[in-house]
Amino acid sequence: IYFVKGHGEGQTKGTEASGYSAIAQELEINKFEIADLNLLEEAKVPDDAHLVVIPGPLYDFKVEEARFIEDYLKRGGALFVLLNAMTQVPNLNQILAKYGLTANNDLLVLHPDDPRTALLGANNAIVSDFDDFHPVSKDFARQSQVAIMTADTRSVSEAPNNSNGMKVTLIGKTAEGIIRVKDVQSRDDLGGGRIAKERLEAGSFGVIAVATGRTISP
Repeated sequence: IYFVKGHGEGQTKGTEASGYSAIAQELEINKFEIADLNLLEEAKVPDDAHLVVIPGPLYDFKVEEARFIEDYLKRGGALFVLLNAMTQVPNLNQILAKYGLTANNDLLVLHPDDPRTALLGANNAIVSDFDDFHPVSKDFARQSQVAIMTADTRSVSEAPNNSNGMKVTLIGKTAEGIIRVKDVQSRDDLGGGRIAKERLEAGSFGVIAVATGRTISP
């Protein structure tokens, strides 16, 4: 399993809040080999990759890096992408769109009257509605008490008529009553907390999606 680095991502040995050391240790306990991957240095995704993780980049991928990722996917690769709201990654988004996924320009937050807001802070979404049948999420769905709290969260949706004909399944949605702030591309779009009502929408929103299918080989 390769974790991409070079774009401000959390590090596999990082113990701070944005680090992935606990996850890396858990994977290694389960007999997975973990390695970092700098795409510009390697100029490709290594042939022994079973999974490539893009763990919350703070900067966009260069065109060449995006091409390396897409070549890997065309070889039958698997990609796990975590994106932050308010971080613009257009080159990476172009790849996702080709494979059926759209990362929306919005921010999901707790309602000000939600009692969890005082405890956790408003900039959090609670993901608790999991697909009962998809192999990625069914174990979470069986345990009705499982919920994931995520900060800086944007919604995801299916990209229409994706060029690779991928099947998209939304496998994780927020709890009802989460507030969606529309048209958010940076913190400046939050307007210091004064947001017009027409930009606000309450409901349940997709946060975790899976795209699968066959692609045309290189």
